[in-house]
Amino acid sequence: MLRFYVTDRRRFKKAFQIFLVLGVLQAAYAVICFFSYTLFHTEFGMAIGQYGQIPGTYGVQREANILGAYSCACFIALLTMYLKAPRFRLLLGTRHRLGGACR
Repeated sequence: MLRFYVTDRRRFKKAFQIFLVLGVLQAAYAVICFFSYTLFHTEFGMAIGQYGQIPGTYGVQREANILGAYSCACFIALLTMYLKAPRFRLLLGTRHRLGGACR
């Protein structure tokens, strides 16, 4: 379907921006699901028995690994855009991710 809708450079740029906005929103929702489960023991956006004792967070995706792959693709795209034209708003979500991974 994208082949029919994305016919020029302007539409490609718009479709790419929509992809990034949806990726950031779904990652934010997944974080909300995770903390809601951790603090209030809710189960929305979570697969409780997916990894044994460790629940899997899938957010709006159908499975936790798909959530990770989609979030990673959005992260790489945002990082690439940042390296081309440094703007702080492109890195808003990376500060906590990179800081948490280094601890």
